[in-house]
Amino acid sequence: MKTLKAIALCLGLAAGVFSAAAAAADGPAAAYPQKPIRLVVPWAPGGFTDSLARLVAEQMGRGLGQPVIVENRPGANGIMGTESVARSPADGYTLLIATAETHAINPGIYPKLRYDAVSDFSPVGSIASVPLFLMTNVDVAEKSFPELMSAAKKSPQRFKYASWGPGSTGHLAFEMLNTPAGIEMIHVPYKGLGPALTDVIAGRVDMTLATILSSDQFVKANRLRPLAVTSPKRSTLAPSIPAISELGYPAYDVALWYGLVAPANTPAAVVNRLNTALREAVADPGFRAKMAASDAEILVRSPQEFAEFLSRERVKWGSAAKSAKVQLEQ
Repeated sequence: MKTLKAIALCLGLAAGVFSAAAAAADGPAAAYPQKPIRLVVPWAPGGFTDSLARLVAEQMGRGLGQPVIVENRPGANGIMGTESVARSPADGYTLLIATAETHAINPGIYPKLRYDAVSDFSPVGSIASVPLFLMTNVDVAEKSFPELMSAAKKSPQRFKYASWGPGSTGHLAFEMLNTPAGIEMIHVPYKGLGPALTDVIAGRVDMTLATILSSDQFVKANRLRPLAVTSPKRSTLAPSIPAISELGYPAYDVALWYGLVAPANTPAAVVNRLNTALREAVADPGFRAKMAASDAEILVRSPQEFAEFLSRERVKWGSAAKSAKVQLEQ
């Protein structure tokens, strides 16, 4: 009996040693997470990015067993919040909602950017994308996208387009049309989409890009006319509107996209745990229904796939910024 007890004691000690060794081998990911996680949104509260972040935070918090707390840190085209995450500990407790501006456009338009979009971050995964619509004032004579491009080619600088700021997605997306369409339109920057839409509706500017949610009420009131959608596929909420890629520009592909990144050198096991939690979050039926109602397409990628996507986006938007000769100071 004493011999059996001794053997059991030895086996128990061995199991404990093995468990401890396994936990040590796994490093900080073994018990991750042990405290709340901070999700930084580099934009002001109230917009789609903020709303999406809160939905993701709620769902991921359930899966991770710890609250994910959203913190808004707006300023300088997303730079302030993005830089703060780049300088945070690489322990998985600080994340960032990444967008085209923070990780593809800013690196090409700010020569003195204080963060490196590649070396300062560990991609976690992508979340979703939202298409934009080319909206014109209803008094613009051209009633279709081909008619508009033809008129713009015949009369350089006849048309004015509004964006929500120099170097924004709304600015560079128009610039991406210049070379393939052989056109030249006048850029009129605004401090936000709201003021841009207001002036298009008033007829002071001919057109802008906008999401269906931000412009639908004006379309229904016959104050804006949607001519084309910027994504390769048609919108599920407005399937009658053709994609620009269908209308003679097959390579044209522009959308607002959103993903998660962590500070560089976050342990791979932690990044993978976060990616799993993100996949579980976007698979939730309630989450998917809200995304569909927002005209958002859910796009789940692995950390490696998301890193490759970010690389392609930096090339695309960097080329557009260079072509438009956009250089800004922080």
